[in-house]
Amino acid sequence: MSTRSKTAAALASAGILLVGWNVGTANGKTVSSTTAAGTTTSTTSGTTSSGTTGSGTTSGTTSSGTTSGTTSSGTTSSGTTSTATGTYTGTTKSDRWGTITVTVTLVNGKITDITYKTTVGDNRSAQIEARSIPVLKAAVLAANSTDVSTVSGATYTTKKYLSSLQSALDQAA
Repeated sequence: MSTRSKTAAALASAGILLVGWNVGTANGKTVSSTTAAGTTTSTTSGTTSSGTTGSGTTSGTTSSGTTSGTTSSGTTSSGTTSTATGTYTGTTKSDRWGTITVTVTLVNGKITDITYKTTVGDNRSAQIEARSIPVLKAAVLAANSTDVSTVSGATYTTKKYLSSLQSALDQAA
């Protein structure tokens, strides 16, 4: 291979990695939150919920035009603060590979536990669910919302799981 083609290949690879990294840092979104004082903080962390914080406080640091910060939990993906407490069961979602029904436990609007019931048609689907659902559960608990990334290789499972979970959270609102 010539030097020119090696250089072109290296630049193309670097460009693809840069784009993937930028998209992966915040799922391609800028997340904003507003405090009770009316100031807005933006962050590119994929685990920060958006909406109005429950306690009205936000901490953040500005450096060379980039703002990072954290918000307190207590928001759902709709951006409203909820103080619901209880256990809510979502609607059963299905596709050609099986069904899933998600049950969520909330304490003062914070997601504390998620359980599910599933039926699958084959061993491959069972393997995908066994691998992806714990990842989804951890992401949802960390974000306290359904605004999380799709698990690679489990797109259909992710969609069913998050859709059923969102219907359970909608019942709590």
